[in-house]
Amino acid sequence: MLTLDDLRKRQLLGGYRIPCDVIAILSGVLDRPYDRAAWDALWQELYHQGDIGEASLSVIPFLVRSLVEVSYDGPDLWAYIGSIQIAKGQRENPNVPEWLLEDYLTAMELLLKYSYMRIPVTTSPETMRYIFGFILWMKNDKTFGQALIELTPDVIEEALESYGVLCS
Repeated sequence: MLTLDDLRKRQLLGGYRIPCDVIAILSGVLDRPYDRAAWDALWQELYHQGDIGEASLSVIPFLVRSLVEVSYDGPDLWAYIGSIQIAKGQRENPNVPEWLLEDYLTAMELLLKYSYMRIPVTTSPETMRYIFGFILWMKNDKTFGQALIELTPDVIEEALESYGVLCS
């Protein structure tokens, strides 16, 4: 199992494709999972306009293990991981490196199971949208998964309205 020391030993690039202090960024969210500033710092360093680095991928096993353990129910876990799933391997973004692959895939399986468990008890429409987007993406419905993860409700409503199919 991957440890924080394993990450500490590597020079990992973030979303700006420059080295970043992945341990400090990750610790902020793990210590304060509902803190907006902690999540904003993680997004800022690890996901930049669709650009990611190995650091962006490497935090995922830690986020999933820790936040599932505390029954996290905010939107950011699914929003972040869904966005990373969409971005990896695109443009010049890395795929999951070999040294991370086993832990990464285990985390994806755990988050998928946890996502199904959260559906009956989640009351936040935003969180529910990201959960469903993540599930769809993981089940190979990439188009609708990406739409739920990346498009805001007002953009979706506008598109439905333009086709004359928006229900009120």
